[in-house]
Amino acid sequence: MTIFVDARLLNVNPLRGMARYLNALIQPIRRDRIILLTSPGRSLSNFRDFVCMEFGFANYVLWEQVSLPTLLFKEQPEFFIAPFHTSPVLLPKNTKLVLVLHDLIFFERSLYAGASIKHKLGAWYRSVVNNINIKRASVLLCPSDYTKSLVRDLANGIPIVTIPNTHQLVGIESRPIAEVSGAYMLSVTGDAPNKNLDGLLCGYVRLRDKYPLRSEKLVLVGGNPSRMFDAIQKCVPAALRASVIFLAGVTDNELLWLYQNASLYVSSSVMEGFGIPLIEAMHYGVPIACSRASCYPEVTGSNAFFFDPVDVAGMADTIHSALTDMSLRERFKAGGLTANERYTQARVLLQIDRFVNSYLS
Repeated sequence: MTIFVDARLLNVNPLRGMARYLNALIQPIRRDRIILLTSPGRSLSNFRDFVCMEFGFANYVLWEQVSLPTLLFKEQPEFFIAPFHTSPVLLPKNTKLVLVLHDLIFFERSLYAGASIKHKLGAWYRSVVNNINIKRASVLLCPSDYTKSLVRDLANGIPIVTIPNTHQLVGIESRPIAEVSGAYMLSVTGDAPNKNLDGLLCGYVRLRDKYPLRSEKLVLVGGNPSRMFDAIQKCVPAALRASVIFLAGVTDNELLWLYQNASLYVSSSVMEGFGIPLIEAMHYGVPIACSRASCYPEVTGSNAFFFDPVDVAGMADTIHSALTDMSLRERFKAGGLTANERYTQARVLLQIDRFVNSYLS
């Protein structure tokens, strides 16, 4: 009984986002049952205890829609796990599709009105493929009940299982970053439209203008460097740009240090499927100011300072409260540690075990 897995994103070190989710998902599966698949140039050297196959086209879409189905029709595995939103349109009749949907952001066309061509094409591709594959999956996996509620409307009664993400910055030592000193707010973000980067930067500018005694820097981790710098140039006045620090290529050790020393964690996303940085911030006792959007209230419970992500003035006021209201900060920190127990590796692995035994056996 063989399980084939699209494992292309496991080649990145450190693992991020969807790759972390897949890494947790495959750990309880017996090694003699599972084969990890990847494309040329995406070697899975960190997964040598698994059987791995590197083959086909290097292009992402051609590999997924030509090379991968060719192999699946040849080998006829019982299960195929598609962990990155998409899967081949053509699949063997007897191969059960396990489709992981981290979010449905790609269906929200309004988010992509001013997006880059790359982001627009990516969203179009995911929406077309998933309009087909959601309805024929054997089971759908989602990281939050919020995403599950959206998927349910499209699933035509197909089983949907919620398995959350887990924080994985454990068992490592922190490493300081020379470019970061003094008090700062942290945001692990990006340049994708749902991240609302312009809103965050404008909110930060409004904070510093309205509350001139606040001198905390804003540290941004993640995103395409060129587009991140373009956004900073567009939204932040020259006199304030030295206070906005963009970091690319941050290691897990460095990210751990950033959490441990941040005054506040901030996220301005208008839509997310989960929010791994939120559970990492709660784990390290960092107060959170975030948008009251999509899954964020589910993930944090009531243990965050919430704001409307499109209300820049309200965002600035909320961030100011999150920096200055010591009583609420302590209450949210304590509540966050309790809420975060839902996302420990041990608890999530138990849920994965139950899923594997129920759907992949």
